[in-house]
Amino acid sequence: MMLRLAVLAISGWLILLIVPSAAGASEWWRPEGRISWDWQLTEPINLDRDVAMFDLDLFDTKAHVVARLKSRGVRTVCYLSAGSWEDWREDAALFPPEVIGDPYEGWPGESAGSISAASICWRR
Repeated sequence: MMLRLAVLAISGWLILLIVPSAAGASEWWRPEGRISWDWQLTEPINLDRDVAMFDLDLFDTKAHVVARLKSRGVRTVCYLSAGSWEDWREDAALFPPEVIGDPYEGWPGESAGSISAASICWRR
């Protein structure tokens, strides 16, 4: 089994993970040193930014946006909020009420999620 580096954002922390991948090791992107990057989670995405990497929302970013960036040689990574419940996500109804915690101040529709909800991910 091949492994791949992934970036995961959990409650404000960026975490690097090693995850299974079908891609061969020669296909992995290994950034060296400092790179320029932009973090855009809402539309419209400003594609004119002169950066080497974009961090985009896993669910809300359209495929044509990623394709356009890749066609210019720009690397893309996805943002995933693991550790929170968001009422606008298509899977929001799958979370039982007992795993939805207190609302995040300043983030309407988003609440802390209990790690006991992790089994929901494996059922999908």
